[in-house]
Amino acid sequence: MATQSSNQANQPLPVANPRKIKARWLRIVAWAGTCMVLWTLMGLGGIWLLFQLVKDDIPDLPELDQYNPAQTTEIYSQSGALVGEFAIERRSVIPAKQIPRQLVEAFIASEDDNFFDHSGIDPMGILRAAIKNLMAGRVVQGGSTITQQVAKTFIGRQKTFTRKFKEAILAGRLEQKFSKEEILYLYLNQIYLGHGSYGVHAAARNYFHKNAWDLNLHEMATLAGLPQAPSTYDPVDRPEAALERRGYVLSRMLNIDFISAAEKQEASEAKLDPYPISDIFRKHAPYFVEEVRRRLQGMFGTKGVYEAGLKVETTQDMDWQHAAQKAVNLGLRYLDHRQGYRGALHRFKDKEKSADFLSKLQAHLEKKDRAELPMGVTVPAVVEQVKENYAWVAAGHTRCFLPIFGMRWARKPNPTVHYKSAAARVQDIRKVLAVGDLILVRRADAKALLAGEPPAMKKILPTAEAGKAEVVIVALEQIPGVQGALASVEPALGYLKAMIGGYNFADSEFNRVLQACRQPGSCFKPVHYSLAIEEHDYNPATIIIDSAIVYDDPENQNRWKPENYERDFKGKVTVHTALVNSMNVPSIKVLDAVGIKEDIVWAHKLGITTGLREELGLALGSSCVKPWDMIQVYSVFNQGGRKPRLHLIRKVTDRFGRVLLNRTSHEDPWQAWDEKFDRAYDRLANPWPRLLSAQSNYILTHLLQGVATRGTGARAKRLGKPAAGKTGTTNDSADAWFMGFTHDVVTGVWVGHDEPKDPLGRGETGSRAALPIWLDFMQQVLADRPQDDFDVPEGITFARIDPLSGLLARPDTPQSVLEAFKKDEQPKEFVHAKDVVKPGQFFKVDKMY
Repeated sequence: MATQSSNQANQPLPVANPRKIKARWLRIVAWAGTCMVLWTLMGLGGIWLLFQLVKDDIPDLPELDQYNPAQTTEIYSQSGALVGEFAIERRSVIPAKQIPRQLVEAFIASEDDNFFDHSGIDPMGILRAAIKNLMAGRVVQGGSTITQQVAKTFIGRQKTFTRKFKEAILAGRLEQKFSKEEILYLYLNQIYLGHGSYGVHAAARNYFHKNAWDLNLHEMATLAGLPQAPSTYDPVDRPEAALERRGYVLSRMLNIDFISAAEKQEASEAKLDPYPISDIFRKHAPYFVEEVRRRLQGMFGTKGVYEAGLKVETTQDMDWQHAAQKAVNLGLRYLDHRQGYRGALHRFKDKEKSADFLSKLQAHLEKKDRAELPMGVTVPAVVEQVKENYAWVAAGHTRCFLPIFGMRWARKPNPTVHYKSAAARVQDIRKVLAVGDLILVRRADAKALLAGEPPAMKKILPTAEAGKAEVVIVALEQIPGVQGALASVEPALGYLKAMIGGYNFADSEFNRVLQACRQPGSCFKPVHYSLAIEEHDYNPATIIIDSAIVYDDPENQNRWKPENYERDFKGKVTVHTALVNSMNVPSIKVLDAVGIKEDIVWAHKLGITTGLREELGLALGSSCVKPWDMIQVYSVFNQGGRKPRLHLIRKVTDRFGRVLLNRTSHEDPWQAWDEKFDRAYDRLANPWPRLLSAQSNYILTHLLQGVATRGTGARAKRLGKPAAGKTGTTNDSADAWFMGFTHDVVTGVWVGHDEPKDPLGRGETGSRAALPIWLDFMQQVLADRPQDDFDVPEGITFARIDPLSGLLARPDTPQSVLEAFKKDEQPKEFVHAKDVVKPGQFFKVDKMY
């Protein structure tokens, strides 16, 4: 057996047949080739199938002259300042010739340096980007060409299996249809660059408040670094990442000889200084701009407002708007102080939570550049120490001194206690504040706070230690619980110049000028007085009997006995006396004389749009009206009896400059001369309707001048310019009004709580609560604008009368007044000497003011 095994081992191995090996390899190659062909055919079939699936979803490319993407609708003030924008995509398309060459080069260097060499897709660029990204460990370069990125903007950014395929097909079509320069034009107007900005022009204005053609090299490089990841390289929120990305773009520009080394160094050293992204809509005039949006939407639809790229020129005056906001906020703050202190916002019981809050507050103040607490700025603060006459509070890391004379107003709210009474003044801070209270404070001037305080109070103020910062003095504040509204128009132009719909748009978007319906009180009285003068021959000397009267209402089974504000009756009074002193019973008798239904029709002609109840209480403003309606009414009186057409929008043009709407006044100082004649012709062809004769209107205006000089609105005299107007106060001071006008301007102010059941407080009449806001605003906007006296029409004569009897005044008649009458309708008899009333005998002098 051993021998046999050995013999077998020594036998030679069998030799492979070369022919068989060759045949085997041929079979393998044939099989592989067949598989490759099959896979290729399957791939091509898959591509064909995908193409069939997506071809109908690939959008058609526009002709270049029809390129019409969604653009931003821009809202401008009368002087051309941007005050609002509306857009789904914030974009402003600019022609290729306005795009700087260096800006184009920056994007090519950053995104696609082979742009002029490929046909839409760059395989080598994709490979090169992949290698760079792997080496960097993150995405530093994208693989998509500029053409592909343009295609993406037409297709959309949805992440689907077919998107890349559609993108590649559309990129090829783009390359076939457009030149490289045209593709760049589309790209630079389409690309998303963060914070809602589409295209380089929108981004330049968003980040740097510049036009694209005014950008510097370092700003161009910053924008060119954004397409890959706008939020990652955000120059506002992530400046360090943006600087790094800017450096990369500048290096790429240097490497391909777009810039020199010196240019790169200068741009690299430039400070990155973008503007914080602001909400223009809320920044300047949100109530005004929102109403413009609503009206545009009614005219052009939602798509027209958000995609059409309209240019809207409004009637708003920025200076007036800021003056209105300042006057309303200040007036409401003072009124809110008179109502009392509603308490701390919160009380910290845990010192760690208080410290954490103060640290976060400090960071917020530093971000807003308010770490030094600028004068007049209101900020939150935490009470750290409380004494009888002062408290120490912390606003962030700043320790502030709150003296008692910075919070005398902070009594417990009580509408029955007059704010000037001794009981209303805070005498001990410990009864108001406690350690840990979160409050609002405003940095204030100590001298201003000390006004009216005893000299001894100055001693409680701390003195700064040597070498240390000055002690910050603050006053207690709170967010007003009361609301207000102001609207101001130039009736001769038909322009609404300023509108404040509430204390803070962020807290309440309800526009009280246009949407609130409130009882107007006595400022409604000129409506029926004007009708009485126009159609019933009333004049300032007409006698009305002011006496007790009872009205029965069988339908509602009640009885009404109206009273005057002073709760007494004067007997015979003139129209002058009744209107100037806002007497209630005479007003009711005038309404009764002209007719309730007739007065309602008349009110609607003048501009009231709300429904009015058929009741005698209408004479006292019992039916609610909108402040805007009252502006319309008083604009008729301002315009000599004609009803002006008041507008918020002057002109609307589309993105191509075509005029879609033009309501510009021919007297508008901002209007081009070539348009003035057209607008003047339009005014002649469509004159404002006359509602009152010029003579009747002037008589009423002259009476309202009496209100604003010696009546319930006498505070308006401080304006120092001829003015007319009327106060209004409703039951329990739920509403306070002042409607007033000069020769050129009509302004109305309303003040009250949103819930009418909440009174403003004792003594808070239109004269005290609303008129100071009107006066503050008018003093600001008319400071450098003289106002003529009201135009006296032909057919008017003047006579000095005794305001009590209505007869002609004698030289020795006290408190005689010069009143206007229609020609030959003035009194003919002189007052008898025995009938002369001594000053103050008829009305309490203080009530007249």
